[in-house]
Amino acid sequence: MNVLDSIIIVHSGETNFIGGVNPKEAWFIVLANTKIEKGFTKRRDFEKELLAMHVGNAFFIKANSVYSSFTKNKIIKWKTLK
Repeated sequence: MNVLDSIIIVHSGETNFIGGVNPKEAWFIVLANTKIEKGFTKRRDFEKELLAMHVGNAFFIKANSVYSSFTKNKIIKWKTLK
């Protein structure tokens, strides 16, 4: 997962249905400002969508790192997580 401005990106292992498919992996884009969620079963399609949104250098942060940062700092410092 990661937050890039108001865009939340998530990579998941096996997940619930996306478009009638139960994929082994899935990628999600959540546009917090507009409450739009997009799900992808192919990384290639996810990356194309990020490029279309002019989002470059997107990377994922492990959920454990996010949780650890929150429990330590009581806030999530997204820009300092790796």
